[in-house]
Amino acid sequence: MNLGITGNIGTGKSTILTRLEEIGLDVYNLDIIAKSTYKKGLPAYLEIISSFDNILDKKEEIDIKKLSEIVFNNKDKLDILQNIVWPKVREFIIEVKNSNKKNIVFEGALLISANWHKLLDHIWIIDADIEIVKKRLISQRNINEKNYQNILNNQQLADQMISILDKDKIPYSVIVNNTKKNDLNKIIDKKISEII
Repeated sequence: MNLGITGNIGTGKSTILTRLEEIGLDVYNLDIIAKSTYKKGLPAYLEIISSFDNILDKKEEIDIKKLSEIVFNNKDKLDILQNIVWPKVREFIIEVKNSNKKNIVFEGALLISANWHKLLDHIWIIDADIEIVKKRLISQRNINEKNYQNILNNQQLADQMISILDKDKIPYSVIVNNTKKNDLNKIIDKKISEII
């Protein structure tokens, strides 16, 4: 089983990924994988620094904060970055799928936007009430209202994700996470037992 987990920021994807790792599945956070392609000396690094100005720190590594500020405020720049990084993440997913591991989980907010869902057997869309999400982000991640709105503007709504998965005939489940961690873990344990 190759499971994909997606949903907007603050819906609890990372908490779910941690729970699935605790119960013995091989898990991969695609945001971390994407950022690992930025490392100095890798092909994406050279493409990114030739496409964006003033994004290097004192050690000549890509400053992710500076890069994020550029792309979240400019759709054309975001497209440039995604065209560099997304093919490399796709290659990573295929490589892991071909590695003989039995139950693999890939988590990423952009899983469907990037068309990686077509590589997987089942998708979980994690959703939550918008006010609950906003409170989580402000209290846990110190994200202000403007940054929250910029991030949200660059992500798909659950209904849009469902529409794409229906069109592509990819099996999926919607998990609503308006609850506390212990209750969420119980939901996840039940859901995973249904598909593996």
